[in-house]
Amino acid sequence: MVVIVLFSPAFVFASGQGLVPCAGVDCTMCDFGELIYNVMNTVTIIFGILLTLMIVVGGTYLAVSVGNAEVKTTVKRILSQGIIGYIIMLTAWTATDALVKMFLVDDGQIGIWEGLDC
Repeated sequence: MVVIVLFSPAFVFASGQGLVPCAGVDCTMCDFGELIYNVMNTVTIIFGILLTLMIVVGGTYLAVSVGNAEVKTTVKRILSQGIIGYIIMLTAWTATDALVKMFLVDDGQIGIWEGLDC
């Protein structure tokens, strides 16, 4: 299942544009902003997959543990670390989104969420 997800067209950018939106020396600052968004989206997909796997592993451990208190604390630790890591990633994504728009959008407005309009 993980192999199928990792080689899906959305994940490997086979649906058109690659990770780097320009080629050669004709790159602009807007292309740099698009590169940052492409990297952010890729990291978000990876973290989403990892969080899903951590939830599945934690649930499997909990189902197999049959009431073992030691395994229950391990499951709590796995789930809390996964959720905290995902929240940290989303906070970094929001800060990066705001900074990129602050430096690359000329009209002074932040604009729509997760979109760069140069």
